[in-house]
Amino acid sequence: MPPKKSQHYVPRHYLAFFNDDDRTGYLPIYHLESGREFEERIAKLCTRNYFYEEGRKLEDAFTRIENAYLPVLRKIRKTESLDGLSQMDLRHLGGFILFQRARTRGMRIALEEIVQILGERIASGELERDIPDESVELLRTSPEKFSRRLHMRKLFEAFSWYPLLKGLEPLLVVNESPSEFIASDHPIVLDNPYFRNEPAYAIGRWESCGLQVFCPLGPDLLLLLYDPECYQLREEGNRITVSDSAVVERINNLQLIHCLDLVCYRTPGRREEFQRRQNTLSEYTGYPVYYIDEFDGDDLFSNDEKPLEMPCNHISEYSPRLPFFNHRIGVDLRPGRHLDTPFILDSTWSILDRLRD
Repeated sequence: MPPKKSQHYVPRHYLAFFNDDDRTGYLPIYHLESGREFEERIAKLCTRNYFYEEGRKLEDAFTRIENAYLPVLRKIRKTESLDGLSQMDLRHLGGFILFQRARTRGMRIALEEIVQILGERIASGELERDIPDESVELLRTSPEKFSRRLHMRKLFEAFSWYPLLKGLEPLLVVNESPSEFIASDHPIVLDNPYFRNEPAYAIGRWESCGLQVFCPLGPDLLLLLYDPECYQLREEGNRITVSDSAVVERINNLQLIHCLDLVCYRTPGRREEFQRRQNTLSEYTGYPVYYIDEFDGDDLFSNDEKPLEMPCNHISEYSPRLPFFNHRIGVDLRPGRHLDTPFILDSTWSILDRLRD
């Protein structure tokens, strides 16, 4: 079969959630750099030529993965409920969140920046360690190919990260306000308002205490995973309704802050609104979604005296105020949400180690 040239990093079926499930239709988008609003075919959104490979094997595999996740997403959208989900449904839901977070172009660019830093340090002799000759050569001659290979490894590793979501409770937020939830080219957003002032490596990881994970599922629905040891839901159950537009727009700000190029939505005519909000939120934007955080070895979870570096997800200084949560008092920051949930102290070197095979 011929190569599949156009390869999506946000699947069409997900984008179609914001257009009544019409994958062949159009969506209004706001482009941050140009400040323009225009409509684009869903088939042309969040895609790049040969983003994964110059072939179709991976793209076809990812399509099969998307098809495995799609039924539970559609079930939630149809019923507007999390009740009745099986353990397999929950695994697929968690798998979608982990895989989608890892696959975007924003993640690829962040990894390219990390690879550039590694290459400079290796070239300067700053990193003293036996490094496979093939990795050094690939870094030197083709950092783009190195980054793509690293990105693919990260994607495949995402399938094994489901245990790191242990302890997070799912909450379905049903929007009954005049405003609509929006999505972006990097729709899965992590936040941690409880431990905002702690080092980033401790609060921006899937196993971190206090984590919140936002996943819009359409103009009227949003899935929120949260750590119940840090946040107490003011109402019982796993479903709440929001009728205040201000709450919806505060949540939407996360998409504007964490996206790479664009946000998408159902109803056009929001250019001036997004321009104002983009200016208001400018101090929070422009950061990579994934980066290396440096900390002292004797800090928090390590007794090593040498400085360590750890990859972590970006947690913005902005957090939406959510009226349906109370912060519990006196929760201590630990290596993981539960004693049996590992806090993975992988260093910068693990990036190179992952490429050995």
